[in-house]
This record gives sequence, C-alpha cells and structure tokens, in this order.
Amino acid sequence: MVSITYGHGYLQDFTSDSFLFSGSSTYTTSNDGNVGGTTTIDASLTQGDDYWNGCYIKYLTGDNAGEIREITDFDDASDTLTHDAFTNQTSNGDTFLLSAWKIVEDGQTLSTPSTVEGDYLALEATGSAGNKSSYLVNFTNIGISTTTYTRLLIRFHTSGSVKTKITVEYSDASTDDYISGGSSSTPTTTSVALDAAKILDHIRIYSLDNAGTVYIDCLFAYKAAFTLPNGAYGITGTIPNRNIRLDIPSRQSTITQQLGSGDLEVNIGCDLTNGDWTRTGDNIDGEVFYDILHNAPDEPWQWLDTEREQMKVTLDPVTFTRGASGTMLTDRMNLTFREYRGSSADNSYETYATRWGTDL
Repeated sequence: MVSITYGHGYLQDFTSDSFLFSGSSTYTTSNDGNVGGTTTIDASLTQGDDYWNGCYIKYLTGDNAGEIREITDFDDASDTLTHDAFTNQTSNGDTFLLSAWKIVEDGQTLSTPSTVEGDYLALEATGSAGNKSSYLVNFTNIGISTTTYTRLLIRFHTSGSVKTKITVEYSDASTDDYISGGSSSTPTTTSVALDAAKILDHIRIYSLDNAGTVYIDCLFAYKAAFTLPNGAYGITGTIPNRNIRLDIPSRQSTITQQLGSGDLEVNIGCDLTNGDWTRTGDNIDGEVFYDILHNAPDEPWQWLDTEREQMKVTLDPVTFTRGASGTMLTDRMNLTFREYRGSSADNSYETYATRWGTDL
C-alpha cells in the first residue's frame, strides 16, 4: 500500500522560533515600563485582564531588540503587561510583538518554546511533581471545518521521563484527546480522525507528569490520504551519494570529496487503466496529483507512506503517457517524490531510520 496526504487546511511546521509570533501585529510602547525591564505599557491593548497571560513578548527595537520573555500578567486598567525581566529597561516608543501561542502551566514549568535543528519544536519541562502538566496552545482560532479537513497528523518524540498528549478544541468548546500519555524515544507518527461537522479552533501540545522534553516535528489537519490502487506497477528509490571527484593539475587520479548523502527520491509508476484512481467528484484518473501540484504554494510538503518509508516529500515532477497499441489503450503516470527538509539531516536528533521513517 502506498498513500499520500492532500489538502492541508492547517499546517504547523516548526522550522524556526518565529512560529511563536506568526501573524502577529506590531505594537508600540506608549510609556516607559517600571525599572528593571519587567513591564511594558501600551495604551492600544484594550483586552480584558489576564488576556495575554502565558503569551510571549518579543522586542523588535530598542535596548531589548530580539529578546523574548513570557508574560505573567496583563492589567487592562493600566494597559500594562508584566513579564519576565528583559536585560534592559523597556522604553517609550520601542516596538514589540505578542505571540500567537501561549503556555498554561499546572505544576510544571515550561521553558520558552524553541525549535531545534530547524525541524522540531522543543517543549522542555521542569519542576513537575506527581500528576502535573503544562501545555502550549495556539492563541487565535484556527477556524477550519472538519467537514472538509477530516484528519490530524502528529509526529512527535520525547526525552527524559516526560509524556505528551495532543488535545484539539472545537468552536463549541468540545475537545478530543490523542496519544494521551504518549512517550517515545524515536519519532512516532499518528494520524487520527477529527470529529465531523465541527470547526477546529485550537490544538494543545501537552507535557505530562515528569521532567523532560517533548519534541513535535509537525501538526497538520488535512483532507485525506489517497491510497494508490494496485495499478501502481513499480517503485524505484534512489539515495544519491554526493561525492565529488576533483581533478589534480599535473597529477594522476582525482581527489574525492565526501559530501554526504542527498535527498531520497522515490519514483512510482502508475497504470491508470488498472484500479480506481478517482475520488468522489474527480473528472479524470489521477486527478488527486493535479490537485496536489496546483496547491503546492500553500502545501509545502506532503506525507508519503510506502510501508517501507514514511516521510515528508514534495511531488515533483509528474509525467504521463497516453497512447494505443492496436486495440489496447495505455494511460500511465509516473510520480517522483523527493524528500523534504527544513534543515540538514546531519544532527543529533536523527538517524537514517528516523529521517526516512523506516522505524515508524
């Protein structure tokens, strides 16, 4: 069985720490804060008390430019954000961002969420005692219909003795829990069905019970996964070794530079006259692949499952041949999937097994 996801309605890919502030407006301080860099005052903040608690503030200009701190209190009457101390005093006219995510702590303490190796969210939990928890949640509503986007895919692993849970919250305040109490020393992928005919608003990423780190590779809601029928007539995989052989002037032989392996490339041949290659509403066989290519600007990668490999890929290119031999019609399509990465695979978080999903 080979399947490929399509139709991303929501994608959170943790490629840099900027995910915390994705879509944030720029604010400007309207007064100096208290001495010590622990408060920020902005008269444009008109939300109710505690609205920004658990979010993060990042200064863009001034003496604290680039620094990020957790917000511990918001007072509406004075338009004051209280936060962990910045290195310097906060000053009138400095600009800042407020995060699109916030943390909620119940007995655990979470460090500022960060990304590692350009591919993983890291939630580092300390100070837990007994059955305690904390979680990171998107601050603004996602607002997508589960009638269209029916499934959620999660890829995670953990270190230390911590466990994780993923909770989704709908607009009617109902919730669902997935991988509750999950722990795994290697990346684990789970695809789950969302409740039908609801609006998905929030996703909570939990740290549970003990100290350690929860790593999340990706979270995304998508329409479905298309399973290729038995008409797929062959799979060819290529893992290039990027050796370069340099000529040596006035000498025999060459110098070999070992540049490491390239991206895995998977080619799949498809006989569209064999099996069912359409979805409900499709006009032609193999239309799902046209769909994926057309939406590529909004869907930077897909999830490929060949039963041997499971990994992020891009579909590029698609070629097809149509013809006839005597009274026999031929209609074939060749799919090329290439490994997708946000960073180098040469890091302490991956082996070839986790990179290409051969251990999933």
